[in-house]
Amino acid sequence: MPKKAQPRQLSVKTLYTLLVISYLTLLFVWLAGFRYWVSYPADMAMAAAQQQRGIESLAQALSLAQEQLQIMTNDHAQWDYSWDFIHSSHDTNDNLSANFIVSTFASLSLNGVMILDSTQTLRAGYRYSNGQLEHYSGTTDHLLPPILQTVLLGSTPATAMTLIDGFPTMIAANPISRSDGTGEGVGWMVFMKRLNNTMLGDFERITRLNIATVAITDPALGFDEPVTSAMISAIRCLQDPFEQPVYCLKITDPDLSLPHLLNMNTLQEMLIIGAIPASLFSIILHLIITPLKVANSHLLRNLKLGHLKELPLTQSFYITEIAQLANSHNQLVATIRDQNQRLEVLSHTDALTGVRNRRGFDRMQERAWYRLCRNPLSMALIMIDIDYFKLYNDRYGHQQGDQALQQVATALSKLARRTDEEIARFGGEEFVLLVYADSREELEQLCTQVTNAIRILAIPHPDSDVSHRLTISMGAAWIHHGGPWLGFISAEEWLQLADQALYLAKNNGRNQYRVIDVASLRPAAGSDSADGDLADGNTADKGFAGRQSTSWPE
Repeated sequence: MPKKAQPRQLSVKTLYTLLVISYLTLLFVWLAGFRYWVSYPADMAMAAAQQQRGIESLAQALSLAQEQLQIMTNDHAQWDYSWDFIHSSHDTNDNLSANFIVSTFASLSLNGVMILDSTQTLRAGYRYSNGQLEHYSGTTDHLLPPILQTVLLGSTPATAMTLIDGFPTMIAANPISRSDGTGEGVGWMVFMKRLNNTMLGDFERITRLNIATVAITDPALGFDEPVTSAMISAIRCLQDPFEQPVYCLKITDPDLSLPHLLNMNTLQEMLIIGAIPASLFSIILHLIITPLKVANSHLLRNLKLGHLKELPLTQSFYITEIAQLANSHNQLVATIRDQNQRLEVLSHTDALTGVRNRRGFDRMQERAWYRLCRNPLSMALIMIDIDYFKLYNDRYGHQQGDQALQQVATALSKLARRTDEEIARFGGEEFVLLVYADSREELEQLCTQVTNAIRILAIPHPDSDVSHRLTISMGAAWIHHGGPWLGFISAEEWLQLADQALYLAKNNGRNQYRVIDVASLRPAAGSDSADGDLADGNTADKGFAGRQSTSWPE
């Protein structure tokens, strides 16, 4: 009888070796597949998203620069002297010449100004280069960029990017009108500003990017072209309104590192995991999966709630790479939060005076109204208007007018001393002050302090009808011991009362203040507040008896 064949036997060492080889092979295949199809595309997508955010931040910086140029152009276009110059037969104007000087071009970083009539004939032109200012006039066929000739076919303010003398130049054009906005259609005010290395350096500081100029590429991708694949550097081109490339920029994010499909660290990790005995495999999986679950859960929670919070680094973050990723995420969150806070501050701050703007005032008034409706606090909302400020601007020009506004804002800011007291620029030459005033006497004393602060500035104003110095008119709406009784009016109506008081002060001769006591407008018990004095606007006699108006001596 033949011997039965014995099954092939393997030694423990051989079996262990085969198992280890099989394990390492399967592990390599699995890790390589996961890296190739899942994590690597995700990393590349994150890198592309980071690069896209950098390009968008640069695009926003460029847009902001164009917007600021448009604002400057508008300030000079809506000016009586510009309007009068277009209607005159002279090629020069003393007020224009005094305004367009070397210091003006240097401080505003301008490279050229053109004043055109309605037929696009050049009435006055200025070209600034290397510290020299050149004045010229006559035909503009050789000076006016073709793209601007197209822009001027419309009747609304416009901006464009084009090449002038081989340099990329931002152009802003605005119809010329009187200072009050009437008389449009008589001509154009055109400002030109080169995109030079200084401006690129400012953009680098704002966006934290490295920016270099390159030759126009083919295809020339605009800033609205999305990043489809992350690269070390991206090239985007500035385009004119016809989407033709004007200038190309090479954009590099120094914080961006492109992921590699396989690197030495990945191979080392695979070998280490393969060398660990099978009995420890579950522990290793636990050490890897747990922090990822925590991080993923945290990110999903952030996504669901729509906010960003740092990832808490608990004891489950044993793996260095995962902890580094968490730290990088937290640093990114901190950076985004800091940038959002800065943007929040900028969005609520008046760029000229440094005090709150209208948007900031609305937020400030909302908080103050919330406190007043729930607490027995006494507070006044004071509207302040600089008397005959248009005449001041017409005499001294917008630059000195801006300096006067800055001086007034600084003086008013010193009067908001207590917590929650604020000063804001309401618009143009109007300011608004929110202050605590526990008594009528304290409010009148504060109004006197305000006018004294402006008088101390001693700003000359020979065109004023009330004084030879700059003066103000004020209107205050005073709430004494707030509380639920304020339900008969709204925060907007509180502002309207201050505006009515300001109107009374100005109508009574300016250089004075009027105060309306909100409590005096409170409807009687059982009456309908909608039919009261507030609804009819009859607030002229609701202020302080015998103290409704006060003017100050010179």
